[in-house]
Amino acid sequence: MKKGAYAPAARRFVNYWSGNGVWETMSRDAQAGVFRYLPKSLLEYHAIMGERVPLAAYRNFNFPVLIMRGEHATQTFQLITRQLARAMKIASLHTLDGAGHMGPLTHAAVVNAMIISHIEGAEPGAATQSKSNLRLAA
Repeated sequence: MKKGAYAPAARRFVNYWSGNGVWETMSRDAQAGVFRYLPKSLLEYHAIMGERVPLAAYRNFNFPVLIMRGEHATQTFQLITRQLARAMKIASLHTLDGAGHMGPLTHAAVVNAMIISHIEGAEPGAATQSKSNLRLAA
């Protein structure tokens, strides 16, 4: 399928997750990244919607988990991230100021720094449970 066939779907996808009008503000390079990712994203969405793992199963995760969400994430996504953070033994939930669901693209430097910090802090014996909801300026 050619890029032109994905354009309406990509626009709706981005505007749904990040807010109306966001697609129009994205650079051509950022839009091209969405075009490349869209087929995989649709498959992931289909798999997630069919997943029936009970929330209690996440209690068995015995390793530090970093959960990030954008300040402007949908209410549904905010609920999911809160429930996952509560269900896991060692989870930290962080909110990225100014970001929407597409924070890894729109706020890449902040997201990358958080991932690096999480990995560095996940050394054996260093992991502690953190249920704080930190707000990070993007």
